[in-house]
Amino acid sequence: MSGRHKFDELIAQLPPKRRQEIAERTAELIAAMPAPQTQEEAEQAPLASGHRQPRDTYRYYYKVGNKIVFTGITNNPARREAEHRQAHPGGHIKKQGPKVTRASAERWERQQKTRQFNVTRTSTARWERQRKVVSRSRTAGYRYRGRPTEGYR
Repeated sequence: MSGRHKFDELIAQLPPKRRQEIAERTAELIAAMPAPQTQEEAEQAPLASGHRQPRDTYRYYYKVGNKIVFTGITNNPARREAEHRQAHPGGHIKKQGPKVTRASAERWERQQKTRQFNVTRTSTARWERQRKVVSRSRTAGYRYRGRPTEGYR
């Protein structure tokens, strides 16, 4: 049995005068309830503490074909896409996740920029290490990625 059925059974066992009081009080409470909010109003409403920031910022990648040309944040994706298309025609915006707070979006953007920098720096360092290994073993005919190196003889 569900909770509502149990409640109805308990109410049915009460005297009629008490049932009438409960019905009147229920009607008062329903009348005092605020109207339901739309999704946008709910997102903008602060919590009881009043410290909630609005979730109004999108995170996105601007892609041309399969290549990511730009990583960023915006509160108006249509306008931002038009701005990017002036520099890189034929591209589109790929949103990353739901709307978030501005602070969260800026943190995400910094992480993306750091990742791009680290990938570039790491790949350059790896090339330097591999080049040094190859240069040390010239006479041994060291194979670099399946291709033999030419030694100095």
